[in-house]
Amino acid sequence: MIFLKPLDSPEDDFTRLMTRGAGLLEKGDATNAVAICLQAVSLAPESLDARLNLANAYLLAGEDQKTIEHCQEALNLDRESGAAYYLLGVAHLHLNQAEQAVQAFQLSKRIDSAVTALNFQLGLAQERFGQMDEAISTFETLLQFEPEHASAHYQL
Repeated sequence: MIFLKPLDSPEDDFTRLMTRGAGLLEKGDATNAVAICLQAVSLAPESLDARLNLANAYLLAGEDQKTIEHCQEALNLDRESGAAYYLLGVAHLHLNQAEQAVQAFQLSKRIDSAVTALNFQLGLAQERFGQMDEAISTFETLLQFEPEHASAHYQL
């Protein structure tokens, strides 16, 4: 009997790239994560996960404008992507664009309100935008989900 190794398919390459990119993101290796995630997007431009990983890699690399661009691409694929709105909000917050950050975080919160990181970032953005009452309310909501969140307690 002869067993032939099947030729690698584009899906196999894509899966390998996604796995490697996720590992690099977890390790904090922004430069290599961007390179790998760009390859994944080139193989599957319609993949929401690939687009989100690329946006996340650019965020990790401190390239907030590219993060915004790729979040917009992700939102073109799925207008209900809470993760894309979240990453968009963080990038706007890094750029001191508090109003845009608040808007993005609010859209993300509408989709998934229980994410503690989202509530914390929204509270920070509201605070920067001068919405103190809203910020307090957001931090209080966060503490309902995670009562020991030290940073939320500090903000209050």
